[in-house]
Amino acid sequence: MVRTFLKQTVLLGLPVLLGIVLYAYSYRDTFPAPRITSNISLNEKLRLFKRTGPERLSVYAAGSSMTLNNLSTQAVREHFGPVPYLNFGTWGFGLDNTRSLVAVLQARQPAPVVIVCTNLMEFSTELPGMPLDSAAVARYLWGESEPVAYLRRPHPSYYLRQMESNRIRATDPGNYEYLRFDAGGGSTLDVPPERRAKARWQHPPPPPDAMVDSAYATVADLGRRLQAQGTKLIWVHVPFREGLMDDALRARVRAHVDRLRAILAPLGHTVVDGNDRPWPDELFSDYSHFNADGALLFTRHVLAKLEQ
Repeated sequence: MVRTFLKQTVLLGLPVLLGIVLYAYSYRDTFPAPRITSNISLNEKLRLFKRTGPERLSVYAAGSSMTLNNLSTQAVREHFGPVPYLNFGTWGFGLDNTRSLVAVLQARQPAPVVIVCTNLMEFSTELPGMPLDSAAVARYLWGESEPVAYLRRPHPSYYLRQMESNRIRATDPGNYEYLRFDAGGGSTLDVPPERRAKARWQHPPPPPDAMVDSAYATVADLGRRLQAQGTKLIWVHVPFREGLMDDALRARVRAHVDRLRAILAPLGHTVVDGNDRPWPDELFSDYSHFNADGALLFTRHVLAKLEQ
């Protein structure tokens, strides 16, 4: 009787299972990456690197969406040439997350150049970061196949839900969750004025009492680690749109950039202040994420300063 019950249960469940499989297969181009972390964009970026990343990176970028959305791959390639490059920028990454991911990538084979883009947000309580299991990231990148990664992380509801969302994320640069990566891992936003989210457009810079002093110690630690590995760190300060700037904020930014230089310059690294000129509002998709035109101009501007 038990055997009959089990057989009937399996037979009844097969059509449902088959339907799910066929549904997922029909949207295989937007099927989400294995759930290695709780961060959707990081999972997608790790899969991109696992599938297409070179054996050794000559240049790579890491950090939050300040790196993901504001670095133009075109401009990076114009500056560095046709070298192996990937942008690992990820939604919501805090400085501790950036340091952890860089440590994973550097442990495999140190790259000559690492670029990190931040603004005041990463140095405040407004961007605390996320839990990140570095060992799980390293194991996925170099120790397990993609099918095994899915089998070890069976989350059907997650995969189906993200698969639906990815249909928009992969096609609409006017969506703030746009996640279509170019060949260098960049994902520049292009939100038209009529679709700008008011809360994001008017989002104010973090106030002085929200700044976290210990964040600078994280920068120093990362700088020392990369120096010991013979890697050049290029730290880029990303501006806020001009409509949010005033004299007090400009003074805060100058003090912030000066502090970063005092930490990193003695280690042989470079800090580039992207706030050394005005950046008009029409180049932005929100408070501090450029649109596609803005990202290209910004990246060209900051990389040109390396030659000065």
